[in-house]
Amino acid sequence: AVARLQRSGLFLSVESYHADGYFQTALRLSRDLRAWSARTVLHRSQVHGRGRPAAGPQFDLYYPKFLSRDGSSHYLLDESEPFYVIATKPHALVYRELAIEIG
Repeated sequence: AVARLQRSGLFLSVESYHADGYFQTALRLSRDLRAWSARTVLHRSQVHGRGRPAAGPQFDLYYPKFLSRDGSSHYLLDESEPFYVIATKPHALVYRELAIEIG
């Protein structure tokens, strides 16, 4: 999923992907939707591909999307405020509050 950051004009993406035997969730930034920054893996997002989690509580989100703090948008975020990543999980809908600092 991709959202535009209101103040900076940058784009922020959230993705779930498989690497080295684990599913992970990460963020990336872009100025133009063509060139993207390296992945920034979200803390505790690593889940073993066979369903066994890495040590500690898990973030494990599938099909993630953004949601603004006030719940009005999934494609425009004010980066000066916390926002949410919402996603599915087997038999559940989950969310996590995030905040970013660009500068």
